[in-house]
Amino acid sequence: MESNLASPARRITASFIDGLLVVVLLSQTILHPNVFPGLINIQAFIVIAALVAYEALFIYFCGWTLGKLILGIRIVDLSTHERPSLAQSFLRPWAKLLFGLWVINREFIYLITLLLSAFNLLRMLTDDAHLSVHDRIAGTAAFRLVKQTEESIG
Repeated sequence: MESNLASPARRITASFIDGLLVVVLLSQTILHPNVFPGLINIQAFIVIAALVAYEALFIYFCGWTLGKLILGIRIVDLSTHERPSLAQSFLRPWAKLLFGLWVINREFIYLITLLLSAFNLLRMLTDDAHLSVHDRIAGTAAFRLVKQTEESIG
């Protein structure tokens, strides 16, 4: 793989920024006040749906999310290094959630998803190309954005 792959620390920070952005926006709109009182986990469902839509649509149309843009990361198709397909763009956040969803408050599910999150992180840290499980499932990779100089353009 190429040397300009995004590091795990950069990728984790970008995901944190994206998650924080979505949760803050939702907390000021649909999640505040609780518009569905008495329904358990409806707020978690809304957050999950928003996170998937946010990441999938930004990745498909732009190749990055705002967090990834801030940290200079671009998501590409693993084999072509081009923009991921719409299917890849939606598969990636669902796979990421499978290996990182710990917002559900049932203890057994919490433990399983915490273990899957740890496995996903370990996979990304030990893989030569820093590919996580959700990258492998979706066939994507995270690259650092490289600024072109005038010499390399001409």
